[in-house]
This record gives sequence, structure tokens and C-alpha cells, in this order.
Amino acid sequence: MRHWRCKVCGHIFRGTESPEKCPHCSAPQEMFHSITDENEHAYIKTGHKIAHTDKIEIQPFFGNFEHLAPYMYTIPTGEKLTIQDHPLEELFYVIKGCVKIHIGNHEFISQCGYAVQVKKDVPHSIENCGDEPAVVIAVKASKKIDN
Repeated sequence: MRHWRCKVCGHIFRGTESPEKCPHCSAPQEMFHSITDENEHAYIKTGHKIAHTDKIEIQPFFGNFEHLAPYMYTIPTGEKLTIQDHPLEELFYVIKGCVKIHIGNHEFISQCGYAVQVKKDVPHSIENCGDEPAVVIAVKASKKIDN
């Protein structure tokens, strides 16, 4: 069995041949290309990583970076991540919903499409302030890089 990726929406189809049309976006068969283990995770549609749960879920987005640590946070309505700080900067990008990001003594309301940067060693937390589950991608350095 092979894996086929739609060039239009990123849907991954498993089968001996690519489908006549994409079951997700209806793109024609010629829009599919065969993928191998080597490039399997070069592109991930965010919908493939969103958890549907009543608990906070944090999962690696890509697992093969040496110096980056991207994660997908799924935050149910009314839930809040504990306050944390890191020795390196972090970037949050809101994929779905509305969140309140606490950074030091400041609060920022961020919705889908917003990006928020947190400087190193600054306490921060994320709270879902909307009426649906929120999804946020967080990217931070996984280890200090010496120059």
C-alpha cells in the first residue's frame, strides 16, 4: 500500500493507486503525488493534529527538528495552561478559537490568525476565553544554540 498526498489540501490517502478525486476537497486525480517515509512529515495539515477532547492536549507538531520544538495545544473551553517560563523565546499562533495570553503583567486577546511572541524568561500562560475549543501552535527552541 502506498501513501498519496493531495497537492491542493494536503489530504493523505492510503491505497495502491491515488483516488479519482480527493475525498476532502474533490481535487482531480492528477493533483495527488506519491509520498515516502522521507517526506511524510514535510507537510502536515493542522487538522490532522487537532485533538477532540475535554482535557488540554499538547502534542509535538513535527518530531524531527534538532533545535526547534513545535507543539499543537488543544485547549477546551474555560481551561487554562499553567504559568511557565523558558530560557528561550516562544511564538504562539492561534489556529482556532479565541485565547487570552498572559505575558508578564499583560494580557492579550488573540483570535484565529494572530501570532504572539513571548521573550525568554517571561512568565506566560494561555487561557481559552472563547465558546469553542481553541487550538494554538507554539514554536520554541528545544535547546540552547551556542555560537
